[in-house]
Amino acid sequence: MDRNYSTLGYVRDDGRVVDRNYATLGYVRDDGRVVDRNYSTLGYIRDDGRVVDRNYSTLGYIRDDGRLVDRNYSTLGYAKDIDKKYAAVFFFFDFFK
Repeated sequence: MDRNYSTLGYVRDDGRVVDRNYATLGYVRDDGRVVDRNYSTLGYIRDDGRVVDRNYSTLGYIRDDGRLVDRNYSTLGYAKDIDKKYAAVFFFFDFFK
């Protein structure tokens, strides 16, 4: 959800990432790899909450309290009580289209 609590998208039980209209954007794999709808790797979520792109450059972090921060530690949003691998989709998919 955005800051106004409007739904932006979903991560389905099978790891499929969909927008608010249920169009497939990509997938989150069990190994922490995030891929687009064509199965091209976009990046990874590390066990420590670090989110990296396909070249292993740090995009940001998912803190244990659910806070999403960019590489400069500025807060981008919150994903409380959500598995870190699912919260990582925030960094890879543009939900604001």
